[in-house]
Amino acid sequence: SSEYKELKWVAGMFYWMESVQPYNEGGWKYSDELAKFVEGGMQGTSFIDAVSGIVNRGCHNPPCGTGALDGGQERSTNFKKVLDTMFAGSPPEVSGSIISSQVGNPSSPSLFS
Repeated sequence: SSEYKELKWVAGMFYWMESVQPYNEGGWKYSDELAKFVEGGMQGTSFIDAVSGIVNRGCHNPPCGTGALDGGQERSTNFKKVLDTMFAGSPPEVSGSIISSQVGNPSSPSLFS
């Protein structure tokens, strides 16, 4: 409903915190895969494709019994646009290794130098 636009965002953030960030199924753990994606220079689509599967179908490797991924190509394209905008087309260099316990921990040292 256009009357409650904020509710969509609040519900989306809640879903992200409750379902995506703690995801750890079938050998695919969100925090570890995020660290690998960042350490790998934020290249490729496998990370966003897996996250899209979690959001859209409940698993990191659709169709997983619930059907084909809907809008995957659009999500991948939009994700790349966001990264290109945030980093002016050049992701920052990562110094050191990011361990999963640091991901999402505000008391952790900076991930980037």
